[in-house]
Amino acid sequence: VRATMLANASSPMTKTETSMAGPKLSDSNYRMSEANQALISDQFSELGDKVQALLKRAKDGERRVNAAKTREEAVRTDFNALPTAGTPVALFLEVEGLAFTVNDTERAILNAGKVSYLDAATDAEPSLSDRKAALKQLQLPFTDALNTLALQDEFVHFCEQCCMRRVSLTVCSRGFKPVVRNLLRSAGLGHVEVFANDVVVDSDGRWAPSFRDDSASGHDKARSVRRALTTAAGGASVVLIGSSECDLASLQEGLVHMVYAKPGSKFAAACDAAGFSVRPFPGWTALAKELLNL
Repeated sequence: VRATMLANASSPMTKTETSMAGPKLSDSNYRMSEANQALISDQFSELGDKVQALLKRAKDGERRVNAAKTREEAVRTDFNALPTAGTPVALFLEVEGLAFTVNDTERAILNAGKVSYLDAATDAEPSLSDRKAALKQLQLPFTDALNTLALQDEFVHFCEQCCMRRVSLTVCSRGFKPVVRNLLRSAGLGHVEVFANDVVVDSDGRWAPSFRDDSASGHDKARSVRRALTTAAGGASVVLIGSSECDLASLQEGLVHMVYAKPGSKFAAACDAAGFSVRPFPGWTALAKELLNL
């Protein structure tokens, strides 16, 4: 149709056609008519080019959307491979169940304050509402709570080696930041960045927790990892050491390259259920030999 219109617009009218179409045009009017026809022809041509450009843009956009969907569907499942020698490493770890001499610092503090919210024999992770209710009952001075806790010597040594080798180390915990930071400082590790829930303990020993968000653990760790990575070395291999079920989010969102899971932990079970292949956490001394000597 466009071609026909262009052909009709561009073909000059014969005198017979002119006389049949209406009153005879003067030479000046005839030249003006030819100019108008040429203008219309150019406008049709320009419009066709714009339509083709819009179609191309739409197709390019569709290809980009399809490519993004393909990347999203191709979820990484193998987190076993060690970083390549010489590659910067950004290390994220959960201290609960891994770095302390007790398995659960919150449970230990509640026990010291004679508050119980779960059977001490169970390894189940309590709900956020249960944690809030239990901590609301707690009356224990902060210094007394810290005296019930200690970091493992192997963990302290591992952190020192990370510092000497310029390995970025960040704690992402379901626990409480003031507790973790005080214990790190007492071990000379005050430089370690900590993302965790907050808590205020007043002069009467009343505990008022402030969780980072409404997620199951009170701390969306994937969000913290993403934030920390904005300042990580370019091209760094991101390694996660986890023990809590909430550590799974960082894998699901494709933020890490290699993962260690504490054997028998909720995190290890969640990785297995999700089809993620991860390395078993071997202990801090063995981990230093495996990961820091590359």
